[in-house]
Amino acid sequence: MALVLLLLHGHALAAPSETEQTRTLSIAYVEFAPFIYTDNKGNAAGTSRALSEQIATRAGFQLEWVSLPINRVVQYLARGHVDLWLGIAGQPHLQDIVIETEAELATVNLSAYHKRSQPPVTSLAELECKHLILISGYAYQGRLNEFLANPHSQHSRAPSHEAGLRMLVMGRGDYLLNYDEPLSQVLERLPVRAIERSHLSRKQGTFLVSRRAPGAQAIAQRLDQAFAAIQAEEAP
Repeated sequence: MALVLLLLHGHALAAPSETEQTRTLSIAYVEFAPFIYTDNKGNAAGTSRALSEQIATRAGFQLEWVSLPINRVVQYLARGHVDLWLGIAGQPHLQDIVIETEAELATVNLSAYHKRSQPPVTSLAELECKHLILISGYAYQGRLNEFLANPHSQHSRAPSHEAGLRMLVMGRGDYLLNYDEPLSQVLERLPVRAIERSHLSRKQGTFLVSRRAPGAQAIAQRLDQAFAAIQAEEAP
């Protein structure tokens, strides 16, 4: 009897297995309002955070949010310092270090903003010989790597969306390359009539799981299953 009690007592003190407790995943994000950003209390906020939390909870995970600059996000994913990233899908240069999920957390539109004196464009290739205004902290999905590596390319960096818009108005560049959703918030406060938009691409925001995360494939599958279940419940 004493042996049975001892065994039961020892079992009660044992740490619960991963199946018996909610696993915490560290998730990186880049400041990208209104989808995901750090609020004035220092916490992650935004429409994509709410949906991410819903999916993660359904999959049996808790999320620990970490705000990082984009270059550090890639480093941390490659080294397994974070488990996943709330980022943009369809980035070929990341395929060796992440597993892309099917969860649709946001729709992200990239456009070239310009004055009416500049012709509209439909692709990045048409901007090759133009002076671009870029937003600091954005990697533009790696699609500008070749352009930026060219010593003859012309570009300027703006510290914020508002600064980028002002630089364009002042003629300090031909095109402002920016995402519609963050810039739309600036345009609500600072309406500019003489600026036009040329749409370039539409991508999905999703979970990108580090291949170095323990059980990376299982994490991606559980997140996908949770997203599919939520979608099915919300279908009319």
